[in-house]
Amino acid sequence: MFLKSGLAASALGFPALGQVRGANDRVQVALIGCGGRGTQVTASLARRSDVECSQVCDIHEERLVRIADHMAQEQGGRKPLLARRMEEVFANKGVDAVVVATPDHWHTPAAILACQAGKDVYVEKPFSHNIWEGRKLVEAARKYKRIVQVGTQNRSAPYNHAAREYIRSGRLGDVRLVKVFNLKGGGPFHLGTSGSPPKGFSWKTWLGPAKARPYHSRIFHAGWHYFWDYSGGDLADCGIHQLDLALMVMGDPAAPAAVSASGGRIQHRGDDAEVPDVEILQYDYPGFVMTFEHSHFAGAMSKINGSIRSSDKFP
Repeated sequence: MFLKSGLAASALGFPALGQVRGANDRVQVALIGCGGRGTQVTASLARRSDVECSQVCDIHEERLVRIADHMAQEQGGRKPLLARRMEEVFANKGVDAVVVATPDHWHTPAAILACQAGKDVYVEKPFSHNIWEGRKLVEAARKYKRIVQVGTQNRSAPYNHAAREYIRSGRLGDVRLVKVFNLKGGGPFHLGTSGSPPKGFSWKTWLGPAKARPYHSRIFHAGWHYFWDYSGGDLADCGIHQLDLALMVMGDPAAPAAVSASGGRIQHRGDDAEVPDVEILQYDYPGFVMTFEHSHFAGAMSKINGSIRSSDKFP
């Protein structure tokens, strides 16, 4: 089963809310990649009475220890096991599901390995680094009969379902043009001095399927978003949410017949980044055309308040 939705209790087969569960009844979840997003998602699970974060995994030892302590605070003092390699998680028979929150280039390999190990998966978006990888993950989910859920935000929000129903009702008429915007602020990116890797840190493991290059602390500390080997740029980082939501309210149509794009590193030309800071895409869907306009300097948009995005408030 391959689920395209936000974080939902029913998707991972959690017991009913409101019931205090014993240790043997809780869904045992492991976190792979102890960065900010993975920690946030897994902590929200650990605060449930029917879930326990039983293992955390990261190749950065200091961060691993710190997040293990944080998870213990979130779940009544129960401290998860620590793992430096994801293979330790996959070998743990007590783990039911994993949260994959590594850098993007590791999303598909880690998720496929989890499926092969018999674990259900919540993988952060984008769930693949390219189309071929994405198809292989779908194949793995089906072959090993695992649930794979993608962390695209807001699909469970009531206001988005209301928008989809309004469009479906026909009260808006026939929608032939859908325009999606991701006009965020941003500045030039410069690598600067490399710095030294953390104690015991394996840069080769971090690189994984990406081509070899010397260690750089700026890349490790979130700068990987600016390079094609590890990311699809802000289109895959933030724009994917707007695109996914637009497709959801349009009824999740079949794949487009054609896609075209133009843009590049224009506003911040000459800095160290590779991904576009200006781009326009066009998708030709059956019955309508969708465009996506992105910038990483204009500052014309900002993210809506988290109390709306994570609850049932209508914006």
